[in-house]
Amino acid sequence: MVNCVGILHDGRQGDTGTIHHDFVNRLIGVQSHLPNCRLLVHVSIPGQESDDATAFSRTKREAKKILSDNPNPYVVLRPGFVIADAAFGGSALVRALAASPFGVPAAAENRPFAITDVEDIAATVSVLCNQWREGTRDWSAMWDVMARETTSFGQVVDAFRERLGVPTPRFRSPPWMLRL
Repeated sequence: MVNCVGILHDGRQGDTGTIHHDFVNRLIGVQSHLPNCRLLVHVSIPGQESDDATAFSRTKREAKKILSDNPNPYVVLRPGFVIADAAFGGSALVRALAASPFGVPAAAENRPFAITDVEDIAATVSVLCNQWREGTRDWSAMWDVMARETTSFGQVVDAFRERLGVPTPRFRSPPWMLRL
């Protein structure tokens, strides 16, 4: 089973607690009742608990804790910012920022930013499935799945800007715009 369900913030679509940790509890319940226990692969977040500033990150971290307390086999994948051809979640926000006529605020431009290609997540899941099929059953692991090279938030926004064909901005966004 692969769980890549997530929601960025509480709202009409649901709340982060229900979507993140409550759903993981339900998956563990299903996993426990299957005649042949299955591996649960859960896509979460990297970093430390002290960095959790949003309900999204706090509830994703709570789900990881639920899994680590669970006796069933699991692997938690902790990707960086996921880049894919389709826009979703955080990548939709970064694409919108890249398409704006304003540059990234100076305070955010050089901030470290870990990225992950969605294909690397798929390849990792494929490796896990092959290992499971070959008999490796005692999984209880957490893996970071990120590009080896370091990048910054500004570099990622600039790469999206180039891919979208948006001209280089003349002005920087004021810092308060990112807090919105």
